[in-house]
Amino acid sequence: MAYDYGTHNQVLWSALAGEDLSAHQFGFVILSTAPGYYLKASTEGGLVDGILQNAPSSGQEALIAGPGSISKVMTDGTLQFGEMAICSTGGKAMASTGQGSGWQLGRCLDGGVSLVDQSASTVAMVNCLNFGIFGYRSTAN
Repeated sequence: MAYDYGTHNQVLWSALAGEDLSAHQFGFVILSTAPGYYLKASTEGGLVDGILQNAPSSGQEALIAGPGSISKVMTDGTLQFGEMAICSTGGKAMASTGQGSGWQLGRCLDGGVSLVDQSASTVAMVNCLNFGIFGYRSTAN
């Protein structure tokens, strides 16, 4: 099924890139300890603040899609349609096992392929922070 990724389907805000994010378009980002700057998310299973929509160098404006958005997202590995995703150490979406693997950040609206090149990214995530502002923590059953 096709999804419209246009900015009218996104909650966007901007801030400054706290590092070179030119190779991280459609990856997860997190607020740095310096207010107003965003960095590549790098904690597996950790919370994120959004999905980077452009490719800024350090100090340039970063456009971030936040909660409620439908966005492309880079992946580590294969995500299947309907599967929940968590953040990988590379700041990309990866499959959530549902067994205490971390904060579920969104649901895959496309999938079945491994996407490792941002130019080939076709997976969409909805609600990058999922159930409310702080995401949904999966727990072991």
